[in-house]
Amino acid sequence: SSGINAEWPLRPGGTFSEKEGAKVCTNCAAGTFSKDTGSVKCNACAKGSAQSKEGQATCNLCDAGTFSGKEGATVCSDCTAGTYAQNKGAVKCEDCAAGTYQNTTKRKKYRLRLCVDTTA
Repeated sequence: SSGINAEWPLRPGGTFSEKEGAKVCTNCAAGTFSKDTGSVKCNACAKGSAQSKEGQATCNLCDAGTFSGKEGATVCSDCTAGTYAQNKGAVKCEDCAAGTYQNTTKRKKYRLRLCVDTTA
């Protein structure tokens, strides 16, 4: 019989079970999540977010200065020199405007969010 039996515990968020009669829950893989208790599948992280750990109920928005242009990302990528991402959750990095530049290597500690105006 299908349906939820109150005597059986529901699968917690971050896990799933797609078959009836399962004895254990399966952790969602890195790059996916399951926010609801009792899930039958995991969802891919949306563009602009990532999840590096398995068994998670959410994905994390990419920090400013990083991006993720694909669904199911496990990590966000740093914007390269000449580009920037001002806000969290970027799906791509923007090119620096004419008259500005960004030559910083995107080290985690020193991510620049906006290009530096060369006329100042």
